[in-house]
Amino acid sequence: MAQLCQAWIYVNDMDRALEWYCDVLGFEVSRRDYYPHCVELADGGGLTLGLHETGIETPWYRSAGPGSTKRPAEVDYWAQATITLGIRTDDLDRTMEELGAKGVEFVYPVPYDFYDGRWAAIKDPFGNVLELIELSKG
Repeated sequence: MAQLCQAWIYVNDMDRALEWYCDVLGFEVSRRDYYPHCVELADGGGLTLGLHETGIETPWYRSAGPGSTKRPAEVDYWAQATITLGIRTDDLDRTMEELGAKGVEFVYPVPYDFYDGRWAAIKDPFGNVLELIELSKG
């Protein structure tokens, strides 16, 4: 049976990404062996979230030419093939208020209802979209 074990987010500034994912969202660094190319984060839920800096030549990835590995991280949410990570919260309104105070950009200004609860979408500094999910109780 398939089981998720890790997900990678591509960024173009590792230090800025670490500041945002750790200081703003509250993830913790679990592995820095390949810093600044890759850093792994943990949330206590069993899934490893990796940050991978684009545009850096690594032993496992060689550039096709100067600057060719840089890619814009901006995506047109829902119009392009993409993966969106969901972050569980027990109180979506409180989480939105706290993240808004930290300057986090929301894709939509209000949360939306869905069959299992409510959700809101945010963007990291690189344009990657993450969803905050409050599951219904009961």
